Amino acid sequence: MARLKQIPQELLKQKAAEFLSDFTASEGLSLQRTEFNNPYIQLLWREHYVGSKGTVGRQMHYIIYYKQKAVGAISAGSAMFAHKKRDRLLSITKAEQKSGIRHIVNNTMFRLTRPKEHPPLATDVLKIWKERVKQDWLNDYGDYVRAFETLVEPPRWGGIYKLDGWRKVGVTAGLGARRPEGHGTAGKASTGKRKIIRVPKKIVWILPICSYEDAVAKSAGKASYGDEGKLIYEYLKNNHSSWIPVEAICNALKIMPERAKVSLYLMLNHDKIIDKDVHGYFRIKQKNTDKACQTNITNCSDLLIPG
Repeated sequence: MARLKQIPQELLKQKAAEFLSDFTASEGLSLQRTEFNNPYIQLLWREHYVGSKGTVGRQMHYIIYYKQKAVGAISAGSAMFAHKKRDRLLSITKAEQKSGIRHIVNNTMFRLTRPKEHPPLATDVLKIWKERVKQDWLNDYGDYVRAFETLVEPPRWGGIYKLDGWRKVGVTAGLGARRPEGHGTAGKASTGKRKIIRVPKKIVWILPICSYEDAVAKSAGKASYGDEGKLIYEYLKNNHSSWIPVEAICNALKIMPERAKVSLYLMLNHDKIIDKDVHGYFRIKQKNTDKACQTNITNCSDLLIPG
């Protein structure tokens, strides 16, 4: 999870001031991609009405410049795992859901701070952002975007999305999950404990682009978490009598830690073919036959969830 920096607001504003102008930007409207830890992005996320402490999964962040001055920020991120009306509208199958909904992009944050004398920019920003994200998503993750989604918390209703041709499909259930402090999602800190909490319901807007089959056909075919999962499975199988930490798996297979953790999560929770001990070490399940494990891995060869 990419977390907001725990620094005083005034200090964050001072650091963000460095990004208020960009004389390399065009004279018109443009987007400058940056990292989540950019002070300007951190500032706008901190001030966002949702009150998020960070963002998880795949993510892309852009500073919005108009006449070379920063006038806001817009972010892209991983899609919701499930929503009945969205899934029905986009014909999401269990296979696509199991693959991580990797071809749908969530507009996770959109804030404009433009002066009143500037013309309305929201719909123009959305148009530029969609085209930019389509290319960046394909370049970075190898997946063609087949739909966009966003969640709007009332009393806001999402008028800019309606103007841009998005479809309102319902509201969320108003449920979220929170892990107690010290109970992480992977590795040694993971205990699996979480508490279901009530959160404000949000309006769901969707912009369909193409079918899942078309998106897969247009994707770049980069290595997925499922491909790396097969490598991890073979490595654990060859060391079947040992409990192995994530760090050793990453070093042996040259896989980035965050990607390895996602693959291990899928193998542990979705396919049930590995075990994890109290120290966060992993090994092949002793009761599984090799044939059963291979079948699971083969069926999940295209697994890819946000990460």
